[in-house]
Amino acid sequence: MRRILTASALLAACLVMAACGSSSNNTPTSNLAALTGTYVFQEQVYTYYSGVDGVHAPAGMTSKALRPVKVVGQRTKALQVMHSRSQQGPSHGVPAQGNIYSNVYWGGVVGALQFDGQGNVIGGEVDYNEPTGGGYFADTLSGVYTVNSDNTGTISLISNNVGAQFSFEFGLQGSTNGSPATEAQIVEGEEDTVGDIEIGTGTMLPVEGTPSQGSINGNYVFGLQGQTCYGTPCIQSNQGDLYAAGLFAANGSGTFGSGSQADVSDGFASGNLGLSGTYVAPDVNGRATASLTPTSSTGSPGQLPTGYVFYIANSSTFFILSTDNNNTATGLSPYVFGQAGLQSGTPALSGSYVMAESTEDLANEAAGNADTYSDTYLALLGSSGGALTGTGDSNKAGTVTTGVVYNYGAYKVASNGRVTFPTSSTTPSGAPAPVFWLQSGSFGYGVDQLQGNTTQQEPGLLSLYQQSGSPFSAASLSGNYALGTLPASTSLANLTVGIVTSDGTSNLSGDIGVASLEGSSLNSATATYQMTATGRGTTSGSGNSVFGNGVLYVVSPSQTLFMDLNSQDTAPSIQNMQQ
Repeated sequence: MRRILTASALLAACLVMAACGSSSNNTPTSNLAALTGTYVFQEQVYTYYSGVDGVHAPAGMTSKALRPVKVVGQRTKALQVMHSRSQQGPSHGVPAQGNIYSNVYWGGVVGALQFDGQGNVIGGEVDYNEPTGGGYFADTLSGVYTVNSDNTGTISLISNNVGAQFSFEFGLQGSTNGSPATEAQIVEGEEDTVGDIEIGTGTMLPVEGTPSQGSINGNYVFGLQGQTCYGTPCIQSNQGDLYAAGLFAANGSGTFGSGSQADVSDGFASGNLGLSGTYVAPDVNGRATASLTPTSSTGSPGQLPTGYVFYIANSSTFFILSTDNNNTATGLSPYVFGQAGLQSGTPALSGSYVMAESTEDLANEAAGNADTYSDTYLALLGSSGGALTGTGDSNKAGTVTTGVVYNYGAYKVASNGRVTFPTSSTTPSGAPAPVFWLQSGSFGYGVDQLQGNTTQQEPGLLSLYQQSGSPFSAASLSGNYALGTLPASTSLANLTVGIVTSDGTSNLSGDIGVASLEGSSLNSATATYQMTATGRGTTSGSGNSVFGNGVLYVVSPSQTLFMDLNSQDTAPSIQNMQQ
């Protein structure tokens, strides 16, 4: 969020984090070395502007209904600022359900952080883009951080020129005995001094080696999501969300070649864009800028932005954010954010896959009340016999269905990893089957191809994970897992972070931070689970358990996806558990 902080606001932010200045003021911890060196991150954010800050009140923006604040308890100081608001109750500016406000916006953030291993963020950069009066900005960062013995912790950041505040809670992956983490799941949940609330979810990766222009060399499969239209007119014109999956053909010296292309779904039109572009050498933090230009089109693809920033984790992975300015002075350009991964091996479908997707639910939304309901899908798909078929579960704004049949049918995999189906193939809702792009045989992105079909389904970005480790059992889920939320499709989704422990027999446990526009809370992850040989499992919990009643899909013994099957959850999301 672009927050211009006063001196008192900055002091308040420091007090909230119980740390300002040197590491000696940090909460004592024995695990600070788990974050050492430079990490890049990406985040999807939703911001509720209180209306006090007139800079963030452009006309014609997305209207959303917010539910009452509720809070179960307090946990980390990264979320405590929203706890304090939550205790004040709805009379202090948080609207009750049914009230319509036109000041909740969806944006994207990418950046880099330099951790000194002693509790200080000694440098970094951030790029932020959302459709507000401020639009896109870039800045440098500094701040402090804590790491607890269970590999959870907090990061408090201030951008040095703009004054934007970011407060993260995280769960680390791959850190043992203080070794540097190999990945982290992050969640943001905070309120500033004028009542603006921001929540977000994302991922953080260590920078490996010295980033250079040659670090981007080869074919990279990417998945992007964002928006191209804002407010009630989006519903009326069947526009809004923007999704893309495709390929960057990078030559290692600053050019994207003729093989670059993207399948783009813009609202309810879809098609393929040929792309060309350039990129520059990155700075010391791995930040590089790039530009893309469409060279051809097939079908009715949406419009992609032209300017981008990349944050390079290594030669295989970088995060992406478009930089076309989104403000009321220059116009609201489309924006997207996401990730790209180096294509490896010969792209092919083989074995079984977990498919995950979250989309906005238009069936339950009325004009002027956009972006409040979501649909989530998890499925097990098999690729045997040259066809992709299977079954899954869905939660469509609280309408839960199990045994959902997927029959994408016969597929073709092109040499560049693009997977297509016959024009007669459909999704379970009756919409045309998606197009997938394979990064490898083990992972790929997909984009819905709705082609003007406005009645069955809202478009979305799909993730395809190849299963390994079958046959599965309760023991396939064993040990400590960092919990985070995959990018959500609506602003009312609950975003989670923490460490979940499975005993490998039937029990899950952990204290999980949950951030939402309702407020933040500490929720128990105590639950029992059952697992089948296919990798589909179920959970049962009670009270405020994160894993109350839901479904688990095992990708591998190191990764499992979870989806809430609660009929009371009209804005479900998908949780990622990863070691």
